[in-house]
Amino acid sequence: DQLDDIEMTGRTHWLLVPLDRGTGAAAVRTAVRAAVGGVGRQQGGRPVPVPSERVAAARVRADRIVGALPGGVGLRPATEAELVWWITRAPRRGLDEPVLRDSGVQDTRLRDVDGSSGVGLAAFEDVVLDEGGRTDDLPGPADGGVAGLAAAARRRVLGPVAGLRRRWVKVITEGGSSYQALLAVAQMPRVFGFPGSAWLGRVDGFGFPVDWVVRLRIVPNEAARRKNRRQARELAAQWDEHGEDGPPVELGEAIAELDEQGERLAASTTEVEVQATVIFSVWGDSPAVTDARAQALRTGYGAGEFALARPVGHQIPLYLAMLPGSALLPVVGDYTQFLLARDFAMAMPWMAAEIGDPTGGLLGFSLDGNGPHPVLYDPSYGPRIGASASAAVCAELGGGKSVWLKKTWFEVLARLGGRVVAVDRTPVREYVRFAAACPGVAQVVEVSQDATISLDPLRVFTGKVAIRHAESFYARWLDLSPRSPHGLVLAEAIEAVVDAGTPSSARLCEELDRRGSADPVARDLARQLRLMARRDLARLAFDDTLPALDVSGADSIVFATAEIPMPTREELASEYQATRLPFAKAFGRAVHVLIAAISREVAFADPRFTAIIWDECYSVTCSPEGEQLILETVRDGRKHNAGAFLGGHDPEADFGSPTLRGLIAVRLLGRHRDVTLARRGLAWMDMDDDPHLVDLVTTGLSPLDLPAREAQARRGEFLFRDTRRRVGRVKILIPPYQNVPRAILTDPGA
Repeated sequence: DQLDDIEMTGRTHWLLVPLDRGTGAAAVRTAVRAAVGGVGRQQGGRPVPVPSERVAAARVRADRIVGALPGGVGLRPATEAELVWWITRAPRRGLDEPVLRDSGVQDTRLRDVDGSSGVGLAAFEDVVLDEGGRTDDLPGPADGGVAGLAAAARRRVLGPVAGLRRRWVKVITEGGSSYQALLAVAQMPRVFGFPGSAWLGRVDGFGFPVDWVVRLRIVPNEAARRKNRRQARELAAQWDEHGEDGPPVELGEAIAELDEQGERLAASTTEVEVQATVIFSVWGDSPAVTDARAQALRTGYGAGEFALARPVGHQIPLYLAMLPGSALLPVVGDYTQFLLARDFAMAMPWMAAEIGDPTGGLLGFSLDGNGPHPVLYDPSYGPRIGASASAAVCAELGGGKSVWLKKTWFEVLARLGGRVVAVDRTPVREYVRFAAACPGVAQVVEVSQDATISLDPLRVFTGKVAIRHAESFYARWLDLSPRSPHGLVLAEAIEAVVDAGTPSSARLCEELDRRGSADPVARDLARQLRLMARRDLARLAFDDTLPALDVSGADSIVFATAEIPMPTREELASEYQATRLPFAKAFGRAVHVLIAAISREVAFADPRFTAIIWDECYSVTCSPEGEQLILETVRDGRKHNAGAFLGGHDPEADFGSPTLRGLIAVRLLGRHRDVTLARRGLAWMDMDDDPHLVDLVTTGLSPLDLPAREAQARRGEFLFRDTRRRVGRVKILIPPYQNVPRAILTDPGA
C-alpha cells in the first residue's frame, strides 16, 4: 500500500558495440539477406534462420571486441533475457513494465538466433507507434486489440495540424498506451569544466525517470587532426574575406576553439573525436504529464546552456534510435555533437544514484535524484557475499539513531525470521516498549534490584565457557589481576565449582569459605564476595531462587540496564582511577561486559541470523574488555551469520578503536549541528572534509529550522554507506506494521 502510487525506477547502464558486416562480397550478402528477410516478413513469411557459420563468425568478432575493452571497466556480457527485457520494456514505459531480473536468475531464454526452437520475436512486434497520437482523435474505442486499432488508424485520415502540436509518440500495446516524448541535444556549451559538467549524470536529479541513449561514432586521432586542420584553413579564409568592419566575434572564438582542439589532439595520440547523438526519453500515462516532464527536462538543461530539441513529426525515428541494433535515420544524425574524448568523459555517463542491497526490506528512499528511488537493506546480506553484517549509526540527540536500530530489529524478526539481542539503557525503556510491538516472543531481563532473572555466569553458561566468563565477571567486579594471588585462587575455586556440578555464585562463596580455613587469600575473597552479595544490585548474580536466563526460546532478548551506573572513560583512563571506582560503577562495568559475552554466545550458537543491538554503545566500548567482545563479534559474526549494530554520537569516542571502527561495514551518519562532530562523522564515512558536506550534515539532514509540518516530513535523513561502500542520501521510513510506528518514536507526545 505504501508503494502503490509511487513510480519507482532504477538506473542500469549498457554499452552496445556494433559488429562489422565484413568487407566485399560478405557485406553484399549480408545486405541482400537482410532485404530479402524484410520483404518476406512483410508478406507474412517466417524469418529465415541465420546460418550457423554466420553466428560463429559473429561470435569471433564479438570476442575480439570484448578482448580489446579495458579490464578495469567492470563490464560483463548482457544475457539474452536482458536483451528481451530491453526490447519489451521500451513500448511499455510507464505501464506494467517488465522487471529486469538479476543476471544470476534468468528464466527467459532467447534461443532462435541460430534456428533452434525457443522464444520467438513475434510478441515483440505487437506494438503500434502512433506519431503525435493521431488515434486519440478516433470517434470511439477500437475493437480487436492492437491490430484492430492499427487498422482503424489507417482507415481514418487525420489533418496534419493536430500532429504539429503533438511532439510525442503514442506507443500502443495490449497493456495500454504509453505517451513518450523524445528529445535530442541540439546544442552544448562551448567549454566544459570539471567538476561540474556531469550533464549525463545530472539526469537523475529530476523528479521523474528519464531514459537516455548516446549514439557514438569515434574518429581516430589522425583523421581528427586532418579534419581540424581543414576546418582551421576554412575559417582563416573567412577571416580574410571580411572588409573594414572586421570579422565577427563568433568567428574569432571558433578559430580559438579549433586551435585549442588541435593542440589537444597533437599532444596525445589517444585523444579522439567523439561524434555523439544524445537522446532522452520521458513518458507518462497522458499527453499532459508527458509534455510537463519534457518541458521540465528542457528547462533544467537550458540552465546549463544546453538546448534540447523535440522535433515534431520525427518522434518515431528518435524512439527507434534508442533500441539496440537499430539503424540511424537521417533526422537522428542532424543532432550530432562533436566533442573530444576528454570533454565527453566529463558528462559522467556512468554516474548513478544506486545504493543499498539488491534485495531486502525497504529502508527508505534515495534523496539523490531519479524520483523516489527505493533503497533496500538486508541486514544478513553481508555474510551471504563474504562480508560483514555489522553496522553503526552516528547522529546527535534526536537525529534518528534509535529509529534505524529499531527498524533493523523489525526487519530481522519479520522478514528474516532471525533473533535480536538488545541493550536498553534508557530510563523510558524505549527498547522494552518496542520489543512488545514486534512479532515473535520477547524476553525482558531486568538488570536492577528488581531482577526476576539471574545473570549468574556460572548458571547461564556451562563447562569451560562458564569458567571463562565467570573469571572475567568477578575479576572486573573485584578489580583483580588474573595472575595475582587473588586472581589465581579465584580461578581455581571457579574451576572446582564447575567440575563439582550445579555451579553458582552462592556455591562459589561456599567453596572459598572451605578453602579459607587454610588459605588467607581465599578467606579474603570469600569475605569480599559475601559483602557484595548483600548489595541490592547483586541479587541478579547471587540469588539462586531466581531462574537463570534461558537464551534458547525468545526471538528478542532485551537487557534493561537503566538503573546500572557506568564508569566514564576518564575514570577508566588510568589504573589508579580504575581501582577506586564506587561499588555500583564497578558492578555496572562487569555486568555490561557479561551482557556482551551473553549476546555473543547467543548469536554464535543460533543458525538463524542474529542482530546484537547496542544503542549508546559507549556503555560497553568504554572498557577494554567490552570493546574486545564487540570486536570479536564483528570479526567472527560473518562466519556465524550474526552482526553487531551500534549507535552513538561520536564515532571516535563511542565506536572503539580504529580497528573496530574500520571493520564496521554499513554506516549511517545523521544530523550533527556541531561542526567538530560533523567532521568526525564524515571522516568515519570515508568522505572528504568538504565545506559543502559539512554544511549538509550540520544543516541539510533532517533540518530543524523549518515550519513544523515540513520539519516533520524531513525527519529520518541520513548519509548511508552500504555494503559495497557506495554513499548516498536516504530518508528512512518507519514500518507501517500494527503498533510499530507508535512504539518506534521517542519524542514526548509522539
